[in-house]
Amino acid sequence: MPSDFNALRKLYDNGQFVDLLRNPDGVYWLKLRSISRTEQLRQFCQRIGLGYKDVPARQLLAHVYNHKPSKKVLESFIRESYQVERAKRKDNENYLISQLYQMKVFDWGGLYQNSLEQTIVDNYVKKIQSWKKLNSAIENELHTSMRGYVQCSWYNHWPSIIIEDIFKDHLAVLPVTGLVKKVDFFIHDFPFDLKVTYFPDGYMGVLRKAEGLRPELTELKNFCKREGIYFDADKPASVLFSELLAKVSEYPSKAAREFMAAFKATRA
Repeated sequence: MPSDFNALRKLYDNGQFVDLLRNPDGVYWLKLRSISRTEQLRQFCQRIGLGYKDVPARQLLAHVYNHKPSKKVLESFIRESYQVERAKRKDNENYLISQLYQMKVFDWGGLYQNSLEQTIVDNYVKKIQSWKKLNSAIENELHTSMRGYVQCSWYNHWPSIIIEDIFKDHLAVLPVTGLVKKVDFFIHDFPFDLKVTYFPDGYMGVLRKAEGLRPELTELKNFCKREGIYFDADKPASVLFSELLAKVSEYPSKAAREFMAAFKATRA
């Protein structure tokens, strides 16, 4: 007899994940929750031969849970659903990566994630009294800041999707196909919430120095000189690094492909 569905849902809704995972059916409930979209649940019901036509959409998840289909069948359905979604992203992945390389400057413009509205209210709505100055600030300051905010948010979002797919493609990982709080995938029945952060400035330089390797920027510049790829050496190092990385990645030669493969392997 499975644990009470509503009791598990209450733990989930209240964010009591420790208690949820301690329950013998907690992980199973989370896996089932990952296919909670109505159409997915109906497809799953068809797969296991469970009637659902008289079941309201809001009760469908509980209906399936109480039937308790096998873990093996559930996981197989989840993997198949993921592969359908993944195929669409994979077809577009090279294009997406090439688009990401076009962002040369990462600058929030003073507007930060999770505080956009508050920043605007504090610095413009409550601070400026003149209608003329307000509109001038919108055109000359806020417009530029908003562009930076949207670009940085866009750049944060899509690499996270790509990185998450790297994990989900592994055979030991069970993907989550829908939205589940604090769970992106399972490894050996343990749920993981993937967090992506920025590579620390200088960290790779320290590692390369310890290995007796030259700085990455030096390697990129030397390759570009050998291949006749133009670059402006007077640009700031961070800007130049991003530019050369993009140019070499997109350069149509066997030497460039081999260089980038070795470059990425060193970072791995």
